[in-house]
Amino acid sequence: MNSAEVWVDLAIKLLIVEDESIVALDIKHRAELLGYEVVGIASSGEEALKLIKEKKPDLVLMDIVLKGEMDGIEAAEVIKRDYNIPVVYLTAHSDKETLDRAKQTEPFGYLIKPFEDRELHSAIEVAIYKHMIESKLRISEERYRKLVESSPDLIMLLDRTGKIVLLNNAFERVTGFPRKKCYKRHVKILKEMGVINKGEFKKFMEELVKPFKDRLDNPVQVKIKDKKGRKHYLELYASTIKNGENFIQLIGHDITAKVESDKRKLKLIREKTRREVYGFLLSAIPVFTSIVPPQLRNTIIKNFGD
Repeated sequence: MNSAEVWVDLAIKLLIVEDESIVALDIKHRAELLGYEVVGIASSGEEALKLIKEKKPDLVLMDIVLKGEMDGIEAAEVIKRDYNIPVVYLTAHSDKETLDRAKQTEPFGYLIKPFEDRELHSAIEVAIYKHMIESKLRISEERYRKLVESSPDLIMLLDRTGKIVLLNNAFERVTGFPRKKCYKRHVKILKEMGVINKGEFKKFMEELVKPFKDRLDNPVQVKIKDKKGRKHYLELYASTIKNGENFIQLIGHDITAKVESDKRKLKLIREKTRREVYGFLLSAIPVFTSIVPPQLRNTIIKNFGD
């Protein structure tokens, strides 16, 4: 493969959507001089969508005002929804209503006609870079969501106002409550639902503020109840995630089995100790009965039995 073929493979592919043929050809010529590959010119929104399927451009230069049933804004909406291709609008002096409609499609840039070559180059490069960053972020978010959903731990993501923006499937598995009831609601909804009582909720909230105080304390243990009233014990870890704004990530590790096991072990230890003490007392009965009055002896035995 020669150097020219390598350049063609790496060149950014553009689709120009412009119903004025002379203007479209001028933009094509200027874009090619800047090193871009123009894969097609469309004069209508419908034609643009057809060419996108065939040519798969990296970016679309879209005139806002087009002849035909579909204008540039409507075409851009479809392109964004179905193809995830960045659009840069080409516009002259459009009215405020049209520009407001255009903003709703979240374009990657605007070029005001007439524009210079440097403006064309800058708009294309910025749009491609912005789209690349957003794509990486979207992939990262998808991976994060998949990891969260597959986690056996209860994971919750809160925005800076305390509203729940993400709650994984483990919440439903542990509590039996539908997580959709919690979305976009303040975290206190957990208390209102009966998942956590007032005292435990206070510990819960104290854990949430730890990351903002740079505290590296041990995780806090809280007790919650499921829909059937059964107790569950969680070990909570809070941390912050920055993604344009601060989010609080809360991970609840279910330690119910460990807590219940520890309780059983403690009960066995107490019973063993009780038996050992009782055995010691039985062995000491001859001495005990000889030095303790009957009435006091009966009281001591009764209290020990209780």
